[in-house]
Amino acid sequence: MFAPLAKGDTIAVMAPASHFDRQRFDTGLGVFERMGFRVHVPPAVFAKEGIFAGSDGQRADIFNRLAADGTVKALAAARGGYGAQRILDRLDYQALAVARKPIIGFSDITALLWAAWSKAGVSSIHGPTVTTLAEAGENQRQAMQCLLCGKWEFVLERSEDRPWIAGKARGPVVGGNLTTLCHLIGTRFAPRFSGCIVLLEDCGEKAYRIDRMVFQMLRAGCFEGLSGLALGRFSDCDDPGAVDDIFMSLARELEVPLLAGLPVGHRGPNAPFVYGAPAELDPAGGRLYFYADCTDRP
Repeated sequence: MFAPLAKGDTIAVMAPASHFDRQRFDTGLGVFERMGFRVHVPPAVFAKEGIFAGSDGQRADIFNRLAADGTVKALAAARGGYGAQRILDRLDYQALAVARKPIIGFSDITALLWAAWSKAGVSSIHGPTVTTLAEAGENQRQAMQCLLCGKWEFVLERSEDRPWIAGKARGPVVGGNLTTLCHLIGTRFAPRFSGCIVLLEDCGEKAYRIDRMVFQMLRAGCFEGLSGLALGRFSDCDDPGAVDDIFMSLARELEVPLLAGLPVGHRGPNAPFVYGAPAELDPAGGRLYFYADCTDRP
């Protein structure tokens, strides 16, 4: 797990993917400050190169310097977009493992969350980036503060009437953005979810593309030994029923329980959770329960 923060600790901002809107960025910084944290923003995060927040080398260098900086206790992504996957081979996972610093973000930042957990054994927070924190509701902001400070016992509850498959599953919760995870196949960061509960979300993908990604991951062995399947929001992804059918088919083939309709993802409330924390999936009860003692892996 990551080392919990205390009020007054420093959260540093990195920009590992796309460049960002400055007004939303500044508003998001203010949210962290009102939580009682100091915020450090390296000037280099404002660089631009094409769609990216600087070159691959610049973005990786910021990450590595902040990971090794003893005054920094967490790394918050300014924005997702695209680009985090390009720098995975340049990152210092040994420094991250020693420091046990959480990464904060979602969407394209899924690549960093998975790499930190699978390569450094460090859990993070899947939740709003700095720019989307500016638009987050008070519940999401309070949850973020609690998680950062080590209050890890909490429940994600189904917020929509969506399908489920009965059963109970226990394991660390990983996953994130489906498209980002699928594009890691064939690399040394390829997902392997044995023993895990996988929580997936996505945005703007046609149902047939979701089906193609899901079954590519299935045939690549990503889901072998999966404990359970949870679904956040699949925003702007065709008929929700068609998307549900894809995952219901997957869960039945894997013979695992499934819970859909969790308030995680784009275009709506994006409830934060500890990426890599042990939890129990209870589809009949409509909840994903995270344990208080995150050292007690199920």
